[in-house]
Amino acid sequence: MTGISAIVHDRIEVLLRAGHSVHLVHPDTSNCRIDSVGMYGLSDLEALGNFSSATFRTVRNPVRHSWPEAASFRVWNELEKLESFEPDLILVDDAPGIFGAASACIGGYKRSIGVACGRHFRVPVLNLIHGDWRSYAEQHVGRFAVGLCWPLIKMRMRRVTVEYDLNISPSAYLASRYADFYRDRIEHIQFHGVNCDDFKPDNIKCSVMSDMAGPVIVSSGRVAREKNVLDLLVAFRHVKKVIPAATLVVLGDGPLLPKLRQMADAEFGTAVRTPGAVFGDALKWWLARADVYWTASVTENFSMGILEALASGTPVVTYSAGGNIEQVEDGISGLHAIPSVPAELADRAIRLLQDDDLRSRLSDGARQRALVFSNERCVQRLMNRVFGKTGLLPSRPEAAVASH
Repeated sequence: MTGISAIVHDRIEVLLRAGHSVHLVHPDTSNCRIDSVGMYGLSDLEALGNFSSATFRTVRNPVRHSWPEAASFRVWNELEKLESFEPDLILVDDAPGIFGAASACIGGYKRSIGVACGRHFRVPVLNLIHGDWRSYAEQHVGRFAVGLCWPLIKMRMRRVTVEYDLNISPSAYLASRYADFYRDRIEHIQFHGVNCDDFKPDNIKCSVMSDMAGPVIVSSGRVAREKNVLDLLVAFRHVKKVIPAATLVVLGDGPLLPKLRQMADAEFGTAVRTPGAVFGDALKWWLARADVYWTASVTENFSMGILEALASGTPVVTYSAGGNIEQVEDGISGLHAIPSVPAELADRAIRLLQDDDLRSRLSDGARQRALVFSNERCVQRLMNRVFGKTGLLPSRPEAAVASH
């Protein structure tokens, strides 16, 4: 579980409330920037009972300094983390990341995490896929370079995937894209959910900032090249020509944040705000305050930012690429734009900002769409696949789940 703590935290809470026992094995974050990555809320989970946790050794990621990189299997052993806990099921979040894919396999555990534990306890091990890492690599080094190295990458990384009983993608897009890579041992199950009780339209009543006037466009997430964040500034230039009072707020941290701030300050001044990483009540308020939510990424598997915006009742304008089109229904909960064309993002945002009736209708549709992806429903889908009539294990009302 590398850098996706909020998602895992919410899933564990649902499992505990359903009567399961959970042991969480998560990264030691002392070697990364704790403001952007961290396993928070452990005390809340402990208060629910039937919960325990342990950390695994990490080193500083040579490529992404804010990312916890698992130390090699020569330094720590996964079996030690589960010796006092006998699981019925092992869930691994982002197995390629723990293996070392995030650092081009320079670091990482260098083994398929969880597999040894699965064999030892004779229980299924599931790999929960979070990112389209091939698209990320193409954004950084180019399609030609990735295509050239793909046979070697495929041969090495298949070790990470074929040893799992099942690889699960929350989007049909990614399940189809990687079907050959995973040798058809991949399924589409919407396990990636959002807390619809935390993120809701009423959060706007909890005023965090009072100097906001005019329409507001919000974007959130990692400020990095693979997210196409600079497209937001290009699109906002078009919006300002039509709606001068508009404000763009980009929430998040990442390697491109200094450049984004410099470019935004030079062209737009205070019309573009970049507060950095925002959590808790502030994040909930911003998403509920937004008139429109923007995302310029074309590499998303299943965006957490989109889910949180939908739950907040904010219409989403997104490129029609990746898993985005499965999350946002065009004309119902948001609007789609032609991929990698910032003027299209601007056009859709302008339509929403100038049409109150359309924005109100899509706001209602956004909230209804988010309820389909509530944490409770998503965890239930996952458990049905494991413990249902056609599941991997016999039906058991209370199971022990180990989460890496």
